[in-house]
Amino acid sequence: GWVLPAMTYKPVTGDSRPSRLILADEGHAGAKPLVEEALRDGNTALVVEVIMQGACGLGKAPHQWTMMLASSGGRMLGLQVAQFVAVMNRMEVHATALCASGPVSSVIALMAAALAETDVADVVIREGLDSLSSLIRKPGRYEAMSSLFCFGLLASFDIDDLIALIHPARVELRSVADL
Repeated sequence: GWVLPAMTYKPVTGDSRPSRLILADEGHAGAKPLVEEALRDGNTALVVEVIMQGACGLGKAPHQWTMMLASSGGRMLGLQVAQFVAVMNRMEVHATALCASGPVSSVIALMAAALAETDVADVVIREGLDSLSSLIRKPGRYEAMSSLFCFGLLASFDIDDLIALIHPARVELRSVADL
């Protein structure tokens, strides 16, 4: 099996409400604002790092791993989503909210919400994408978001399509990533 780093935070006082599952492009360090918000709201927060994030980083040139995987027909985004879905499906108490920070994590969270066996009530996104076409219109650094450059993705789906797949879940895009 593959071990993914995860950290659970519980509020100090009172009973904890349902969990929030948190994912951030920068890993654990980037999840801090979402964790603080969850704790303020009296929720338990579980921060998970998937491949290419935080402790699961792939060294100095992770984008090269994305290219190598793509050359064999695999997709790094698919691997990241599969890892996050596995966490969602294995949780003893299912999260009612997914929280994501960053353009890559926002897409992972939306896809995972559509594919997981558990229902998600809310998806909260910080620094997310309003459209995958923004990767073309305002190109960011490939090295920072290599898994989003997935052949054929935009031809089949955009952010609105992913949101429609998880209806009736409420999706809140708090801020758009500055690419």
